[in-house]
Amino acid sequence: MTWGLRPQVIAKIRSGHGFVAMKDSYKPYRHLEFLTYSNIRSVIDFTDSEDVVNGFGLLVHWSDNDPQERLLTFKINGDSSIKTELINKISQMMCTSNCAPSPVSVGSLLRLKHGL
Repeated sequence: MTWGLRPQVIAKIRSGHGFVAMKDSYKPYRHLEFLTYSNIRSVIDFTDSEDVVNGFGLLVHWSDNDPQERLLTFKINGDSSIKTELINKISQMMCTSNCAPSPVSVGSLLRLKHGL
């Protein structure tokens, strides 16, 4: 007994050699973007309240063309130690990414330290 179930074909195009399955020409997660550590301005740890438990936020600056900073909020479903560990890890990676000394900054620091 068949229940009328057939495999579904998303789309087909006709080529000179007959029908061929259409290749995926779209990005499957169009709503997602990568966020680099250099775009994060600060990490905010929200205090727990009745409405939000284990919440934190990232204040980000997307690009030079967009002067606004945006607040991205997240909620961790789990233990509060996971949130603390994640916030510390993000802060550590931000510092590693953004605070790498350059030769100019090291030279200016040495001049300031020695009063030159």
